[in-house]
Amino acid sequence: MKLIDKLKNKLRKKLASFLLPELNKKEERNIYKFKKFGPDSHLWGVSHFITGAENIEIGKNVHINSNCYIRGEGGIEIGDNTHISRNLTLYSINHDYNGNSLPYDNKMIKKKVVIGKNVWIGMNVSIVPGTTIGDGCIIGLGTTVSGNIPPLSIVGSAKCAIIGNRNKEHYDYLESEGLYGAANGNLYKRSSSADLKNEGDVYFSARSKLTVINFNGRTAVKKQYYNSPDGADSYKKEKAAIQIFQKYNWFCNVLNVNDEDMSITTEYLPASMRLDNISNPGKSIAEEILWCLLDIFIEGYVHRDFHARNIFITEGGIKIIDFETFIPTEEKDFFKSYDVTGKGHESPYQTDNMCLLNQTQFSIGKIFGLNNINDIKELLNNRFKKQMLDSSISFKTLRNSDGRHNLITKNIYSSFELKNINISPNESQRNTLKRLEKFEIKESDIKGKTILDIGSNIGATLLGLAKYNPEKMLGLEYDADKVVLSNKLAKYNEINNIEFIQCDIENADDVTQKFDVVFCLAVIEHLKQKNKLFEVLSRVCISKLYFEGNAGSDIEYIKEELKKAGFTKIKYIGLSDDEKNTANNNRPLFIAER
Repeated sequence: MKLIDKLKNKLRKKLASFLLPELNKKEERNIYKFKKFGPDSHLWGVSHFITGAENIEIGKNVHINSNCYIRGEGGIEIGDNTHISRNLTLYSINHDYNGNSLPYDNKMIKKKVVIGKNVWIGMNVSIVPGTTIGDGCIIGLGTTVSGNIPPLSIVGSAKCAIIGNRNKEHYDYLESEGLYGAANGNLYKRSSSADLKNEGDVYFSARSKLTVINFNGRTAVKKQYYNSPDGADSYKKEKAAIQIFQKYNWFCNVLNVNDEDMSITTEYLPASMRLDNISNPGKSIAEEILWCLLDIFIEGYVHRDFHARNIFITEGGIKIIDFETFIPTEEKDFFKSYDVTGKGHESPYQTDNMCLLNQTQFSIGKIFGLNNINDIKELLNNRFKKQMLDSSISFKTLRNSDGRHNLITKNIYSSFELKNINISPNESQRNTLKRLEKFEIKESDIKGKTILDIGSNIGATLLGLAKYNPEKMLGLEYDADKVVLSNKLAKYNEINNIEFIQCDIENADDVTQKFDVVFCLAVIEHLKQKNKLFEVLSRVCISKLYFEGNAGSDIEYIKEELKKAGFTKIKYIGLSDDEKNTANNNRPLFIAER
């Protein structure tokens, strides 16, 4: 009998350990990776289904029994000493029945659930998103809990009641359009591919209907947004994107906008040109795509759904579509922005934090093998250097019949060292640091001052002065491409107190803003009306001028004109010595003060 009793006890213990295995805190945290899991808290029993654990905070001495089903994506807090019985269902997210299909679409609405301390929750309880249960409450078995439950309440089930009504107009619209949701909320019987080829072809996206049409004799795509909250919001965003980005060549050509039916008609882009259908796209395409993405960031926005199926490779260059999810961003560091890291903003709809570094099938990082920030920076810096070289090789002059001066050295115009990119003196025609040292410029000459550069070229002088923390800087440059490039360089390197604008100094009567310090370097001999330059200097310089002539400039003429412009202390400091082409180290340098 004793042997039989021992066997019974042993069997009883094994059965108990199977039915109620206690997982220690370390094991539970390793399995689910909770945001917080307090001491002496446990998941008891078996069959726990928990998602979004990184958004769940559990206090101390919390006990949750078998068969719990918890969706934590919207955030969940459970206070100390709370005990929860079997078969709990707790949701902090829900489908959107006011979305783009029936009975619901694929958008998930997040609402935080807060359960106070010392709460007792019985068996088979369901808790809906957005619920707050106060301290000390008791929730009876089988209860569905919603809303705000005051502390110390005892809550039990009541018979079902009508708690609201669907929007009839919205419901009838989705029904009339045949927009029904599958189990995952995506449109039922919708093609998974948007390969529109022939006139009349239709594709239903999550928030719009796309149709190939004939628009004034050309093939086009009409994108009509659903009459739903998401559809209206997407239409509003696309219209805003047109106003902001249509100046860029990479923005899809818009043919018509119709507010009556919430539709936008654009040029037709065949699916064969879509990036995910391009075999072995080269690094030059990757550079171009990153260059376009940087434009979006510099305008102060993030796309939030930037991937291969929204990018087309055409004969005219890159085309980017679908701005339904774009939003403003306050991030100043491009490499920390959402479109690079997937962080800093909420991931819209079911885009799964799509970004450059996302390694899913259609991500730019996956397609081009971009595994980290350095990979992205290398491509962008290569593109910057190409652009700077193209912009540097010529500039406006009246010395030649064609009005352009071409550099002999074929280098980037000037060197600089910035946060994200450096141009060494070996890569440049002029050594900016040496140039500034020749003028004996110190931090105290620049810090807190307003600075103007006349004839800023690719911006190297002002970019080089940024380290001295001036109050603000403005560069005036004749060539539009140099202006665009300089502003892009500044934003890329988080220099936010600087602006470059296009200006013809010989027609600059509207340039009247005054600056503490003015730079005018190697400009004078490229002008037909030199007196116009000295008129501008007279108007804009408050305190100090750093002036550089050109080869052959008349030193005495410059001194005399500076005196006429109101400068009382004029110092000639010799010839320039910063040129790679030593034959050009013959420009006279002056420091003038008022």
